[in-house]
Amino acid sequence: MKYFTTLILFLLVATVHSSEMPIVKMQTNLGTIVLELNSSLAPQTVDNFIRYIQAGFYNDLIFHRVVKGFMIQGGAYTQDYKKKAPIYEPIASESDNGLENRRGTITMSRNTYDPDSATSQFFINISDNQSLDSFNSLDGAGYTVFGHVTFGMEVVDKIQEVKTGTRDSLKNVPESPIIIEKITVKNIPTKPKVPVDETDTSSVVETVTPQVSTTISADETEPDTSSVVETVTETPPIETHTKAETVKEIPRQIKPQEEKGFQIPTDSSLEIPPDPPTEPDKPEPLPD
Repeated sequence: MKYFTTLILFLLVATVHSSEMPIVKMQTNLGTIVLELNSSLAPQTVDNFIRYIQAGFYNDLIFHRVVKGFMIQGGAYTQDYKKKAPIYEPIASESDNGLENRRGTITMSRNTYDPDSATSQFFINISDNQSLDSFNSLDGAGYTVFGHVTFGMEVVDKIQEVKTGTRDSLKNVPESPIIIEKITVKNIPTKPKVPVDETDTSSVVETVTPQVSTTISADETEPDTSSVVETVTETPPIETHTKAETVKEIPRQIKPQEEKGFQIPTDSSLEIPPDPPTEPDKPEPLPD
């Protein structure tokens, strides 16, 4: 009975741990914002965001676009308003993952006419911006939501209140820089192990992985090829060569789930003014 109880407690702890989402701490010169990322419904987007964080890309950048009642946008410009070039390839859109652009959510920015062009830029929604969802957007693609604010929404609201103007080609630029001093992340999702058929010793599997770091967990004096863990730092297809054939593994596609995800309380009295329109009744897109 004691053994059975211990086993149940172990399983419960393991379940809670496996469900932990990545937590991001964003320190700004106006306060700290904490976000929870949804790696279940937006795995590629979350992975991309974490890679930029780990590379230190966002440190000392600014929120270069602030539109009151709409969103605050950052992740590209330095304090002297120079655009920092992305360090990774653009990622595919995951805007049909069931998560909606509600107040307090974090979303990827992208080029206006290319849904699969998101790199480093992101924005935090000030209001419920349903026009940015895939089923409501002008182009039918929408913008990918990949997390939400869990602490520091008052900091987001403080940022939206700052005075803005125009600087060079940038509009809605805060007159005093809103600096992202540092971003850190914990609960980073682990990469799955590569399955190895231990019963088939007739074929030696050689995995060719461009830009992939490989860690072999085995005795140093006697390597064990049955336990190989690959940590993928990029997202290209992985080619696997065997004696008999060549197999190309395509990254797993995550199907949208029926669940809409978390719900964030909204202020029903807050009207949602559109961004400055480019055409009648059409809000301006959010370019990367």
